[in-house]
Amino acid sequence: MAQSFESWWASLGPVTKFTLVTVLALGAAGTFGLVDVRHLFLFFPLLLTEPWRILTSTFFLGKFGMPFLFNTVMLVIYQKRLETEEYPQGFLGRTADHVWMMFLVIMTLLPMAYLLDLYILSMSFSMALVWIWCKRHEAQQLDFYGFAFKAGYFPWILTLIHVVLGQSPVNDVTGIVAGHVYVCFKDVFPSTHNLSFFGTPQFMYNIFPPQRVAMTTASGVQAFAPAGRAAGEPQAEVPHRWGAGRRLAD
Repeated sequence: MAQSFESWWASLGPVTKFTLVTVLALGAAGTFGLVDVRHLFLFFPLLLTEPWRILTSTFFLGKFGMPFLFNTVMLVIYQKRLETEEYPQGFLGRTADHVWMMFLVIMTLLPMAYLLDLYILSMSFSMALVWIWCKRHEAQQLDFYGFAFKAGYFPWILTLIHVVLGQSPVNDVTGIVAGHVYVCFKDVFPSTHNLSFFGTPQFMYNIFPPQRVAMTTASGVQAFAPAGRAAGEPQAEVPHRWGAGRRLAD
């Protein structure tokens, strides 16, 4: 049964909605000349006075066109998958942890952007999300234009496609590195060494309280609403108390 726009929009979590609206707004601003796109780029000498460049360079996918459409769909798909899947694969009901993940990824990308003279983080950021989701679903079968393969190979296949199309692999590789750093610190080290790093700080939970899936629409999609944690729903990460020393486990 065809899904209405209202039910589709309700199925999106707040982070995915923010991502889509921001990408479309920046794309429109660049396309219609509402702003000089150079003001959206990452320019390190200006970051102290124009810190918004970190955000705009992360969500500016270029002007409207087929590349913009493809890149937007890819970003929204994997942002939504991460947001609507339950712990530990995703961040269902844990907006604070989701936003903190994005912050950590962006902070990992910034030094690489500085060293490699990258002015746009959006493609690297998108690939980082793809990498995180694929690493958490390595054995899952994906179908891409009729070709079936395991999810663990998808980031590399996507990078190869970009190279074949004449694009530089730098953005893809930096995104893979940033995504892998996050996976190592948040997934691998806690399970292999019983160590947890970069836990979500308490102030993030104050800004983004836990959510629960409040209802199921007629189309069978989930709708989000702020509320306390429902019974049986996985807990959010234990907040990190900065200055209290390193935690051994969440």
